[in-house]
Amino acid sequence: MYNPKITVIVPVYNAGRYLRQCIESLTSQTYSNLEIILVDDGSKDESGKICMQFAEKDSRIKYYYQNNAGAAAARNNGLDHATGEYIGFVDSDDYIDIDMYEILLKAIIRNNAQVAQILSRRVTDDGRVINQSLIDKTENDPPIAYSAEEAIEHYLVGNHALWSHLYDSALFQTVRIPEGMSGEDLAVVIPLYSQCNKVVKVNLYKYNYRFNPGSVTNTPLDQRKINLFHEYERQLDVYGHNTHYKTILIYTISKTLAGILNAMIVYGDNGFLEGETFFQNKLKDYWIDFKKNKYIDAKQLQKYSIYLTSRMFYRVMLIVKRMFYKKPLYGEE
Repeated sequence: MYNPKITVIVPVYNAGRYLRQCIESLTSQTYSNLEIILVDDGSKDESGKICMQFAEKDSRIKYYYQNNAGAAAARNNGLDHATGEYIGFVDSDDYIDIDMYEILLKAIIRNNAQVAQILSRRVTDDGRVINQSLIDKTENDPPIAYSAEEAIEHYLVGNHALWSHLYDSALFQTVRIPEGMSGEDLAVVIPLYSQCNKVVKVNLYKYNYRFNPGSVTNTPLDQRKINLFHEYERQLDVYGHNTHYKTILIYTISKTLAGILNAMIVYGDNGFLEGETFFQNKLKDYWIDFKKNKYIDAKQLQKYSIYLTSRMFYRVMLIVKRMFYKKPLYGEE
């Protein structure tokens, strides 16, 4: 019977409040051939102690400590130590259903795929599900098998989180997660999936994502989000010869650029390596590509046009919208 090892990598940083629930959801998996790698990213709370306690009780758990360098660096540290045929990621403040990895592995084998994705519930600290109405609509829909190009389109335009997937470990032989940026999950979509023959999506909600409105991905702007823009430009140089990949990358560049400009217009650009003028010129450089891109809708193009015509008027529009809708400015408006 085929019984491959799955390595699950957990970056840990000051997660003492949630860590036990996370680790217990891994050790109780119905698929037991696991290697659980806990990478402590310089925690200042009891996280390291909790990790070591679990490692002493379960031989499948390996514990590593590193000076604080961020979640991407912790995941890469885990990848450097991983020995499994398949790789999964779980965040230390989240938890998973006990059959998640059994379901993902079966999906990969049945579909002869290199990657499988599961769906996620958004939960509060007390376990309340935020996206229950969406779950009711989509739970138990048939699995969907994608080609590499279809998967890249789906995950760059839709769901892309590393933690909701199981990967053939061979995909990471030449790929590591970019460090020093926000949205690094998105930055590995093309490098990973361009190697695949097939990616399968399982329409079951098995990952429990603890929504934190104060997390780095939900703050208006920092240099790490600007670094993501540069990573997309780098990938455009590498993969832009493929027309399909180029179209998707132009879309992601537009989405990231819109968020950067919006935040800089409202909050200013002090303290960043590149100022608003730099990104305004980028908008001008990409303007023709944006207008031809099938994923960028007329509404977003109109916003760009207003900004290029009258920055002052556009700024007033953003401030008014922020006052009434209370939405973060990072990302598409």
